[in-house]
Amino acid sequence: MSHLFIKPIFHPNRNDTYSVIYTFIVLAITTIAYSAFYIKINIYTQAAFILGGLIFFSLTEYLIHRFLLHSKGREGKQKWKSNSHVHHHQFPLDKNRIDITLLQAIVLAALFFFLFWIILKQIAFSFFSGFIAGYTLYHFVHYKIHTSRPPKNILKYLWQHHHIHHHINESAAFGVTSPFWDIMFGTMPKETKNK
Repeated sequence: MSHLFIKPIFHPNRNDTYSVIYTFIVLAITTIAYSAFYIKINIYTQAAFILGGLIFFSLTEYLIHRFLLHSKGREGKQKWKSNSHVHHHQFPLDKNRIDITLLQAIVLAALFFFLFWIILKQIAFSFFSGFIAGYTLYHFVHYKIHTSRPPKNILKYLWQHHHIHHHINESAAFGVTSPFWDIMFGTMPKETKNK
């Protein structure tokens, strides 16, 4: 696993996956530290908001993937789907188009932080750190699913779940880091033995 952290952060011939991961790890740690040292809330409240942000990211991941990237009109045709996501489904092994760039990720993170700030004020730092930790985990897991063999442990399930979405049924298995919301909203794939 050590080889995961010695790749160059910026390289012109590869996507921004590792630069996004490194940047957002630093961002999550910074916002947790800021919340811990400069905002007067107790550690239990901070932990609850960090966990809340992590869970909210998981739901956001599912909703964006299902309703934004896979939305369909009345005729069953896709109303809108980003060109990047279309390409990702057509060429799932293309390492340069697995996820969004660092610049796109920073812009989206800033928009989410602004939204959280409007609602939560200073507690937004704790909530945002959990949200960003969730996004970092998603980015890492999604990249590894598309670029490496599944591990020989319980995490193998995430590989199988996401490959069902790509290769068997695009209308199911929208969760990448967890099947929880697929279970909650009835989008778990049907039995797919031997496929």
